Amino acid sequence: MKYIAWILIGTVLGAVGDWLFLQYNSGPVIPQQTQTILAYFNRSEPTDIVQVAVNRTISVTKAVATAAMQELLKGPTAAEKAEGLTTAINAGTVLNYVKIENGIATVDFNDQFDFQIGGSARVRAIYQQIFKTLTQFSTIKSIQLTINNGERPANLEP
Repeated sequence: MKYIAWILIGTVLGAVGDWLFLQYNSGPVIPQQTQTILAYFNRSEPTDIVQVAVNRTISVTKAVATAAMQELLKGPTAAEKAEGLTTAINAGTVLNYVKIENGIATVDFNDQFDFQIGGSARVRAIYQQIFKTLTQFSTIKSIQLTINNGERPANLEP
């Protein structure tokens, strides 16, 4: 019995020692820094579709425009949907890249982005969601939409 007690004491002390070693050698825990950006979703009004800004919290990044577009493509949350917010962007749309040059953001998607898009109100809603989401950043004045790594311009014709 005395032998088992020593084994238990040794196991506990070993576990405490391992925990202390990890705490000492892993360095201080630095909290993840975050920032708030806006993503714009649509709400149908009696005579129009309006874009509504919602706050999204993201990790601090230099690629903030890309992060904003990724948040936009996630679509509205369940709570936002309950408030009547929607997205006009096709499900399955994938962001390939955002490139900013001379105030123009070139946003490239897979070909699901403009697959079977019709209707002037929907086309305008898609464009406005992207435009408003990106022009919240002072480095972006206009947008250009492309498909499949610049293979062609996005077709946002009604």
